[in-house]
Amino acid sequence: MAHVALLVNSLRGEHDARDGNDRPNDKPSQWRLLHGASDCYNHWDVGATFYYTTDGTTPSVGSTPYSSPIPLGSTATIKALASLAGVPSAVTTAYILNAPSSLPVPRSGLQLWLQGDFGPIVTGSNVTQWSDLSGAVPANNATQGTMANQPTLVTGALNGSNVVNFNGTNSYLTLANGLNNLSTGASIYAVIAPNTASGAKTIYTSGASGVTDMVSLQTNGTTATANFNNGATASNITTAAAALATLKYQEIDVIHNGAASATMDVNAVPVKTGVVQNLNTVSRTVNRICANSSLAGTAYWGGKIAEILVYSRALTVAENADVSAYLASKYQINTNASSPMPLIAPATSTLLE
Repeated sequence: MAHVALLVNSLRGEHDARDGNDRPNDKPSQWRLLHGASDCYNHWDVGATFYYTTDGTTPSVGSTPYSSPIPLGSTATIKALASLAGVPSAVTTAYILNAPSSLPVPRSGLQLWLQGDFGPIVTGSNVTQWSDLSGAVPANNATQGTMANQPTLVTGALNGSNVVNFNGTNSYLTLANGLNNLSTGASIYAVIAPNTASGAKTIYTSGASGVTDMVSLQTNGTTATANFNNGATASNITTAAAALATLKYQEIDVIHNGAASATMDVNAVPVKTGVVQNLNTVSRTVNRICANSSLAGTAYWGGKIAEILVYSRALTVAENADVSAYLASKYQINTNASSPMPLIAPATSTLLE
């Protein structure tokens, strides 16, 4: 079987067609997010020919053969295979986003990065896959094969960016990977507009079985809860009422520092700090977006999500500020740390609030 890898400019992230996994090299989690790169290069076994498409269709030996650098725009989905002695490789896929504004976002420990404006794969408006842009190995894509359980894509809903809408009744996504080694903590970020439903609703969860070793972020009306379970021993921090606003976008994040303490922020303002259990290094196989581990009646989170980032470590104070600033700038989310920013609708150049 021929081996094909995509090398993206100087970022040199490698995608292994033998098993469909990313093989990051010098800068492990940046290969999916290009910063000003204009060309895509290839590498393959001696004698192999590389065929590719740039429109998301599946390549074959009848597709364009590689002969020179591939020009890239702001986004690209490149699919490629290699053929050696008449035997084609498996197809490898690169989701490439040219996003200079994301440069300050730390990549170390990044296990999941979902963005509404690039990554959702849709049938009609139904999201069948929300492609992971973290560079995690393997890619931590969120998928839903059952039409009745698929969320929907809402275009241009937040400062010109797309968001994914979950109905709160039965729509959710299953993640390919969970969080394993959390000895140095965990960090979760989400830009959300929750609906008005009461009851604990899960935005993100990663656990071993049921609530065992579960790490999750939930909302309940205008409060938020982060769960950090050590085996069957539960622990959490919960905000006061009115920490969140329903039907309005805000950035919420929580950081477990790896030393029995967690802090939650809303729009970059600390709203809760508390003592929690430290986290085990285990295989977490129950991993979902907008549903808890049981998929029982009240399991489903309802509302809109623009972006999610999850790290398998505690981000530093400076890194936390960088991620929050990136999200606030991208989505024009108000913060209490500065004068409120106007929310602008790019399509009409009008102020919304």
